[in-house]
Amino acid sequence: MLINAMLAKVLRFGFTAVLLLCSGSVVAAEQAGGADFELGKRLVTQVFQYMKDRNTVDIEKITSPAFQSIHQDGAIGKKEEMDLIKNLHLKEYFLDDFKVTRYDNSLVVSYSFTGGEIISGKYVASKSSMRLDCFLKVKDSWQWLAHVNTVLINNSCDY
Repeated sequence: MLINAMLAKVLRFGFTAVLLLCSGSVVAAEQAGGADFELGKRLVTQVFQYMKDRNTVDIEKITSPAFQSIHQDGAIGKKEEMDLIKNLHLKEYFLDDFKVTRYDNSLVVSYSFTGGEIISGKYVASKSSMRLDCFLKVKDSWQWLAHVNTVLINNSCDY
């Protein structure tokens, strides 16, 4: 419930602050540089490549059982996100303006997305929108824990 509230606030207030949920408490983190920055960028890029390829086998392997995403039409869990990805038609895209924060085994990455995509049967214009992804290190690998998509579906047309 706290994660839903946090993600909704991030979406509503346009990423004015990045907060991490660690050990049940909210902890502010400094922006990461160097290796953590590159790791965050690489993880997001990999997720988008899986989405573009509609590779639900590999994306499901890296997605946490506790995964949630929030879109304009509400929050969904892992199963619904995998269904969305199966039906996603991601065209050419550009990821930019990465900001990465890390605290212990949590990594939060915000970035801008520009590109064309078909979501829920609607073609969404290619103007830039902010996104946010959270990753959690479990043992020796990173799991995709959360995704926030701020694109406005009502600024789209039927496809």
